[in-house]
Amino acid sequence: MTKRKYGLLSSSALYGLGGVAQRLIGLLLLPVFTRYLTPADYGVVGLLTALPALLVPIFSVGLSASISVCYFSDKYSKITGSVIQTSRYIIYLSTTVMVILTIFGLDVIAEIAAGSLNYRVHTLVAITTVVFSLLSLPLQLELQFSGRPLKFVIISFLGALAASGSSILTIIFFELGALGLLLGGLIGQILVWSLLSLRNKRDAQNFVNNEIAKELLRHGLPLLPSFAFLFILQNGVRWLLESFHGVSEVGLYSVGTNFGSILTMITSGFVTAWMPWAMQFSENWVERRYLVAERLMQYFIIVGYIVLIFFCMAQPLLWLTTSGDYFGAWVVVGMSAVTSFMMSIFSLLLPPIYMAGKVSLVLVSQSIAALTAICCAYILVDFGSLGASASVMLGSISLVIAQLIVNATLTGRLPIPLNIKNLFYISLVLSSSYSITFWFRLEFIESFILQVAAIILSAGYLLFKFFPNKTEILRRIKREND
Repeated sequence: MTKRKYGLLSSSALYGLGGVAQRLIGLLLLPVFTRYLTPADYGVVGLLTALPALLVPIFSVGLSASISVCYFSDKYSKITGSVIQTSRYIIYLSTTVMVILTIFGLDVIAEIAAGSLNYRVHTLVAITTVVFSLLSLPLQLELQFSGRPLKFVIISFLGALAASGSSILTIIFFELGALGLLLGGLIGQILVWSLLSLRNKRDAQNFVNNEIAKELLRHGLPLLPSFAFLFILQNGVRWLLESFHGVSEVGLYSVGTNFGSILTMITSGFVTAWMPWAMQFSENWVERRYLVAERLMQYFIIVGYIVLIFFCMAQPLLWLTTSGDYFGAWVVVGMSAVTSFMMSIFSLLLPPIYMAGKVSLVLVSQSIAALTAICCAYILVDFGSLGASASVMLGSISLVIAQLIVNATLTGRLPIPLNIKNLFYISLVLSSSYSITFWFRLEFIESFILQVAAIILSAGYLLFKFFPNKTEILRRIKREND
């Protein structure tokens, strides 16, 4: 296996920098796109860009999870290239099936996914993007697992740049509307796949292995329900919104979630680096799990506090960057950020089940989360985007709670030893602070500024009291200043 050149912090910084650059491009272009696209256009894009969350896991037959199981297995540690190559051939077969189904069932898919046959071409472009995303998957994971974050980040950034540039051309100059935004995404994904394919060099060990193929499918296929549950949790409300409130409401919800997902600029780097970093402790997990717990708690406090800024700044952000038609999306931003936050925490809780070889246990927590989100969505559907974002947020919170219970009771492996009492108090401070921000009103600007400053300072003071190892951190800062 390739020797890792980067630790947790350096890998996180590289992945995070790439995520920031990609998200920043999208954020800077959002004011431009909201000028040329209506909420209905964004609604169509929001529905169709949700397709990858369903189609990628299904047609990758769970490889996004099973590749890591085989790649880090002692059994295949000397032939990791074969794990990647075998997974590529499985993807070739599955995407062939996907293309055939699309050719013969495009009308049906367009009717279900976009709500109208008028969006047949839009749907075809979205599915083609999924095909190239699938083809890129094994190669992206190989870069990640082999400890080459810099190459991963460069290729991802170039893809985002190509997608954004193409979208500008197709929306502004060719006036293709929603179709232009989808075409931009397709062009960016094709470039990512091309660059990954060019840098992937087969050597003697990179042959297709039937035994590995069986192992990949054995670990991956049972996880298909897991991905369906995640799809329901994260994207199911979009079609419920479209059914009850129309495609324009989906557009508002999509813009709000786009702003909320900016949080991934901060979290994605850390989350991407976390799994290979934590998995290296599998042989001495009993001792090293306390370090893992400390890092996780520090992450929880820091990112939870950053989420508070999303709640506070949602109104000014929408006012500054979008047209008046989109201002109502501010109610979605903070809760969308909480959802991204909780999904990242869920990912950080997964190493024990991977070490135990019981990846299918995620089905338990994900089914609970999907059921919670569905029930909440039907209860809150009358509240439009606000209710939709609240239901997804509550579902993601239940996902984390359920995974904590699964780790403690079902894995047969010692869980990450988190301080549950402190975790409860931290969550109480954060949730109370988040809720208070809904009473802030931007039209009273002086009062708004004072309220934001007060909630940020008071929450920061309370959270710092629970920060793990803060005494040692303060000593280091003092020594550096001296």
